[in-house]
Amino acid sequence: MMLGLLILITAAARAAANAGGERIGIRNGRFVNLATGTTFVPVGCNVLRLATLADGKKEHATFCPGVYDSAETERMMRDLETHGLNTVRAFQVYAVGPGGIMESKDDREISPGYVANVVDFLRAARRHGIHVIFTWDMWLPESARWAADPVTGETEYRFQPKWVTAMNSNNFMLTLPSVRTRSNAVLALIRAIRQTDASLLPVVLAWEIENEIHFDVDKEPLKSRPAAFQFAGRTYNLGSSKGAQDFMDDAFVQWCDFSADAIHAADPEALVSVSVFPFGAVGRPGPWHSLEDTTKDPRVPARPLALLRSKLDFIDLHIYAFTDGSPNGFERNCEMQMASDECPELQKAALQAGKPILIGETGVNTHLLKGASSRDGVQYPFDYRLGLSVLQKHLSQLKGAAFTGALVWYYGDNPATPNQEYPLLETFPEYQDMLRNIYQK
Repeated sequence: MMLGLLILITAAARAAANAGGERIGIRNGRFVNLATGTTFVPVGCNVLRLATLADGKKEHATFCPGVYDSAETERMMRDLETHGLNTVRAFQVYAVGPGGIMESKDDREISPGYVANVVDFLRAARRHGIHVIFTWDMWLPESARWAADPVTGETEYRFQPKWVTAMNSNNFMLTLPSVRTRSNAVLALIRAIRQTDASLLPVVLAWEIENEIHFDVDKEPLKSRPAAFQFAGRTYNLGSSKGAQDFMDDAFVQWCDFSADAIHAADPEALVSVSVFPFGAVGRPGPWHSLEDTTKDPRVPARPLALLRSKLDFIDLHIYAFTDGSPNGFERNCEMQMASDECPELQKAALQAGKPILIGETGVNTHLLKGASSRDGVQYPFDYRLGLSVLQKHLSQLKGAAFTGALVWYYGDNPATPNQEYPLLETFPEYQDMLRNIYQK
C-alpha cells in the first residue's frame, strides 16, 4: 500500500514539476522549460497505429476516427508518467476521405473528428506531464487547396513550379505544390488546436515536418546525372558526387527553411525539426559518395551538418542498435553509423549552432535477440533480457556521444502479441525504467 502511494506521489510530483503544458524551448543548445529555466531532456517513445483505411491501404492511422482509442491513450500516458518518461513522438495521417485527416480533397481544414482525437491526445499528455512531437511520413495528404494556398514568406524561395513525373518522390523536396502542402498541413493543425484549446499548443514539443528526409538516386534529377541542373537560381553538376551532394544539401536546407518560416510565423515559440537516418544505415560510408556507393538502397539521407545551417531548431537523428554477430558488433556498428554522419564534427557544429541533436528513434529488432524468453506465463520468440542489455549499452553509447535524450521504438500494439518486431515498452516496462535511469544520471 505504501509503495503504491509512493509511486502515485512521485508521479504527481513529476507532473507538477513539468505539468506537460509548459512550453519547451532551446537555450544555449539544450532543451529548457521556458517557465522555469530548468533543463528538459526528452525521454520516451514513439507511438503509432496502422490500419487499413477507406482508400484500401494499410497506413498511419493513429488519430483517425474509428481507430483512435481515448482510453488506450490515457493508459499509455499514465504508464509513461509512472515510469518517469516525458515525451512521445506520434505520427500524423496523410489519408484523405472518410476516417482520414480531411474528409475531402477539396477541404482546407482538418476534419472535426480527427481534430477531436488530436486534442484528446494532447489533453491526456498534459495531464501526465508528457510532451508530444508530431511527425509525418514522406507521403502528403492529397489536397488541391493546401497545394495552392501560399504560405507566409514563400516568395523568398524558388522551387520547381509543378510535379514532374520522372522525379517521383523527389518532387516532395523540389516542387512548390508539395512544399506548400507539407506546410499547410502543419498550419491547419496549429489553427485547429488553437481554435479548440489554445492552452494545448505548449504541449507540442515540436513539429517535425517529415520523418527521415532523403532523396532517391534512382529518380530524377539524380538518376540521369545532368552536368548542368538548375534549381533555385543555381546550377549543379549532378554528374559528380560533390555536385550532387551540394545540390542535395541546398535543396534540403531550402525545403526546411520554407516550412520553418511558415510555422514560426503561425506560432513564434514553436520548435521545428526533421528526422534523418544515418548514411551508414543504408550502406553508405558518408556524404560526398552518392554516385559511387555500391549499396542497393537508393536513398540518400539529408546530411545533418548541412541541416544545422537551416532554420530548424534541432535535428532528430535515428540510430538503431544493429550487429553482424561479431564480438562487440553492436558497439562497432553504432560507431560506424555515427562516423557516417561526420561525428564528432557534427556534435561540435551542433554545439556552436546552439542546436541539440535528439535521438528520436532507437531500438533493437527482435530478430537480433536470439533465443526465447517468457514473462507472466507468455512465451516470446526472442530474448527480451538480452534486448534490455543491448539497448542499455546502445543508449549509454549515444548519450556519451553528446546526443540529447532518446525516444525508443515503440510503445505498444493493440492488441500486443508475442511476435513483436521490437520489444514493446507496454509489454516490458523494465525498458522504460532503464531508459529513465540512463538519462537521469
